[in-house]
Amino acid sequence: MKTRGSPLRRVIKPFVQFFELEASGSVLLVVATLAALICANGGWASDYFGWLSGKTTLLLGPLSETLSRQGWINDGLMAVFFFVVGLEIKQEILSGELSTWKQASLPIAAALGGMLVPVLLYVGANIGTSTVNGWAVPMATDIAFALGVLKLFGKRAPLALKVFLAALAIVDDIGAVLVIALFYTEKLHIEYLAWACGVILLLITLARFRLRSVTVFLIGGFVLWWLFHHSGIHATLAGVVTAFLVPGTSREPGDTTRPTPLEVAMRVFHPIVAFAIVPLFAFANAGVSFEKLSISEMFTSKAPLGIALGLFIGKPLGIVGATWLMVRTGAAKLQPSLVMSHILGAGLLGGIGFTMAIFVSRLAFTEQELPAVKLSILVTSLVAALAGSLVLFKCPAGIADAGNMS
Repeated sequence: MKTRGSPLRRVIKPFVQFFELEASGSVLLVVATLAALICANGGWASDYFGWLSGKTTLLLGPLSETLSRQGWINDGLMAVFFFVVGLEIKQEILSGELSTWKQASLPIAAALGGMLVPVLLYVGANIGTSTVNGWAVPMATDIAFALGVLKLFGKRAPLALKVFLAALAIVDDIGAVLVIALFYTEKLHIEYLAWACGVILLLITLARFRLRSVTVFLIGGFVLWWLFHHSGIHATLAGVVTAFLVPGTSREPGDTTRPTPLEVAMRVFHPIVAFAIVPLFAFANAGVSFEKLSISEMFTSKAPLGIALGLFIGKPLGIVGATWLMVRTGAAKLQPSLVMSHILGAGLLGGIGFTMAIFVSRLAFTEQELPAVKLSILVTSLVAALAGSLVLFKCPAGIADAGNMS
């Protein structure tokens, strides 16, 4: 028997799928993190670190690259992660929560506040030291973990809160991408950048001539990755650039019967990223050896302390403060099912930095500084998750409606 969903359900269907994938993937993220910590601190430590440092060569026609396995995960597979991030951003701009200023203003303001205040707290704790270079680490929100915690509340969490947190985290990702591109780029090699621009122009031209083969854009994306890798720009940004080149319309204008290349790419790669790449990244990077570390370093070393302050204090303070200011001035309105305590809970969940924070930390810190920094990220993210859960548990239960996802 064929049934028709309500207009509301049809409108939010893409968001429902996005939310479910991110929330479900967070379970594997936890498992991978625990596995990494066990391997790094048990009898398998030498095998674990040895496997990560092993070299692998990848060939694609005339292009070849040799990296360690951890290098391939961090620079190669994470380019696919950023490809999906780019697809999500483009989808939101075209038809989602960022498609109009009325919809986008509140999460954009909240995300900006949630990026700016953590940076100020981190810089305040590290000013005058070499570790001040890590200022971008507490800016990041791990969207999978944050939505995964929210998923645990079922119908108690209003749909509007889930949409708000997802949109906020996507804007947060835009900020992280821009920061990596502008502030964590090595010495530029113009010749490789020139070739990269040529590839981008070629893909734009193919899209203008209504080429809709996702495979062609993926091949172009790999070439871009190789060129970016040798140009000095962080190679993962090739994923974002490629995502924005993937067409968001069908071959025939106005054709809504077939999925667009953008939708096809999201359908294929989002589960791969959520259930394989992000957990693998966690397994490769969360393995902190506690042999020479202690929790006390979080309070005595400036970089770990700045990260803890930024994620646990700065994130909720910035998100709640910016939201309150927007609502107070009449620039935006909260949905009727939300109160400010919901925003506080979401702000605390925004302090779960984890994947993105670890990724940025690898660009900002030396190998000697990383263990204490990673420990700070892990501990603070856990505390933020617990504090956010406690606040949301005491919030009014969400109103069940046709769009509720639980």
